[in-house]
Amino acid sequence: MISDLSRISNMSKYSLIRQFENSLGLSPHQYIINLRVNYAKNLLKGNKSISEIAVESAFYDQSHFIKCFKEYTGVTPKKYKN
Repeated sequence: MISDLSRISNMSKYSLIRQFENSLGLSPHQYIINLRVNYAKNLLKGNKSISEIAVESAFYDQSHFIKCFKEYTGVTPKKYKN
């Protein structure tokens, strides 16, 4: 993905990452994780299980989802849902 963006923008991969961070305050990877966590927050309003939400939010597995969710929100998905 970064390689594609750097080719399209005619920038080196490292310049692109630096520009991205300067503009948004997050690395591209952090930005994508943030999008996934925000998507998961919306899914948590429904009746899906944590494992279903993890898969639908494109996390590797449930434990990875819980770890990232807690890093970004300060609470586990279960506590957030309640």
